[in-house]
Amino acid sequence: MAAERTREPEQLKQYLGALKALIPPGLYAAELETSPLLELPVVTGATGASASPNAKARRFIEIFERVVTARLVKNDRAAMEMLFALDDWAGVPARDRRAAVAKLRDQHWTWESNYRKEPLDRDLMMVLRALAREPAESGGTTASPARVADAPEENPVFAPTCYATKFAMPDVYRFWNDLCFSARKRFYLVGGTNKSWFSKSSEQSTALGEAMRRILADGGQVKIVSRDDQVVIAQTKHFFERFVFDPATAHGELPVIARAIGEQRLVYVPIAHSNYDAVVSDDRLVLLPIPNTPSFRNEAMVLGWTLETGYHPFMNYLADIDRTVSEAESVLVAPR
Repeated sequence: MAAERTREPEQLKQYLGALKALIPPGLYAAELETSPLLELPVVTGATGASASPNAKARRFIEIFERVVTARLVKNDRAAMEMLFALDDWAGVPARDRRAAVAKLRDQHWTWESNYRKEPLDRDLMMVLRALAREPAESGGTTASPARVADAPEENPVFAPTCYATKFAMPDVYRFWNDLCFSARKRFYLVGGTNKSWFSKSSEQSTALGEAMRRILADGGQVKIVSRDDQVVIAQTKHFFERFVFDPATAHGELPVIARAIGEQRLVYVPIAHSNYDAVVSDDRLVLLPIPNTPSFRNEAMVLGWTLETGYHPFMNYLADIDRTVSEAESVLVAPR
C-alpha cells in the first residue's frame, strides 16, 4: 500500500508535466503520440489499451475538447482555451496566450512572476480532475470543428486528391462555388488578389456575400487573406461594403456583423507574402502551391483533402492560416 501511495504522486506529477508540455505548441500541434496522457484511463477505456498511439492521440483530443467545452464554465473554460490554443486561440503564439491567461486570472499578474507557478498547477489539476471524472464513452459533442473521433486511422503517408490544374476537376464551376455556398461553420480564403472570388458578376458576388453572412449569423468564421497591395485591399473592402455590409444593413443584421468583427470571426488581413493559396470550407481544404513563375499558375496542380482523409495536414494548414491572421492587422472596421 505504501508503494501505491508513492507511485500516485509521481504519476500525477508526470501528467502535470505532460499537460505543461502541450502549452507551447497548443493541443493540435503537439507531439501527443509519445505523451503519457494517452495512458489516462479515460483514453485507454475508450480506445483499448492496445490501440495505436495515433488512435489514442485523436481520442485524447476529442475528450479534452469535450471536457473544456462541456465541463468547464466561464473563466475556467476561457483559461484552458488560452493555454492550449483552442477555439479562437488556435494559431495564437504561445507568448500571447500566456500573457492573456495571466491577465484573465488577475489583471495585475504576469506569466513569469505570478501565474506559471502555483496558479498554473491549480488550473491544470482542475483539468486532470475533470478528465478523471469523464466517462470513457459519453457521446458528447465538441465545440471544435475537428471531429477527430470520426476520422479513420490515418496513414502517416496521406494521399490527397490531386487535380492537374484548378480547372481540371469535374463540374469545375460548381466545385469552387460549393466551397463557400455549402460552408456552415468556416470559410477561409488565402490568395494573392482573390479576383476569381470577388471580381466576378454581381450575381456571383451577391451569392458569396449571402453565404458569408449566413456563416457569421450561425456563429461561424470567415477569414480572408490577400496580397498587401493597395489596389487589392481597396477591391476587397469594396466587396465587403457592397455585398456584405450593405445587405446586412438592409436586413437589420449589422449587430451580427459588428459582433463577428469584434470576436475576430470576420477578418480580412493583407500580408506581404504567402507560399500557397488555399480555400478552407468546414472540414475541406483545397491547396494551390504558388509556382516560381506566374505564367505557370494556370498549369499548376491543386491538392485537396478533408479532415477525415488527412487529419494532421488539415490541422497544420489550418493552424498556419490562423497564425497568419492573428499576426497581421485586420483592415475591416465594424460597420455602424
